[in-house]
This record gives sequence, structure tokens and C-alpha cells, in this order.
Amino acid sequence: MRLALQARVRALEAEQRARGWLAWTIESLHRSKKLPKFKDLVATTKAPSKPKTAGELFAIAKMFVAEEQARALNAAGRPTP
Repeated sequence: MRLALQARVRALEAEQRARGWLAWTIESLHRSKKLPKFKDLVATTKAPSKPKTAGELFAIAKMFVAEEQARALNAAGRPTP
């Protein structure tokens, strides 16, 4: 449950940063005398990466769990192994 809440908080913070960036960009474009070319404003999309294998996903999950366990031990005041 706690992990889900932390993920939601991070998602909300990312949304807020995105909104701030959008507001700043809109206002800076509004104040500029000459607009940049559209292709310079829009980020290029890179090709999607190939899907990860089950082994790669398992390794990522193991690393995530190890980091969360270390974080929990640090929060409890215990040294990490």
C-alpha cells in the first residue's frame, strides 16, 4: 500500500512539473518577438525499444526490491548489507 502511495505521489509531482514547464513555455513564446520553427520546439520521438525478455524484467524487479529493502533498513536506522 505504501509503495502504491509513493508511486502516486511521484506521478502527481511529475504532472505538476509538466504543467509548470508548459505554462513557462507558453508564456515565453507569448513574449518572444519571433517564434522558433515548430520542428525545433517539438521533441523528436525515438523508435520504441524492443520488448524486454522475462529474464530482463526479473532482474529489474530484483534490483528494485533490493533498493527498497535497503531504503527500509536505512529508514529503520540499520546499516545496509
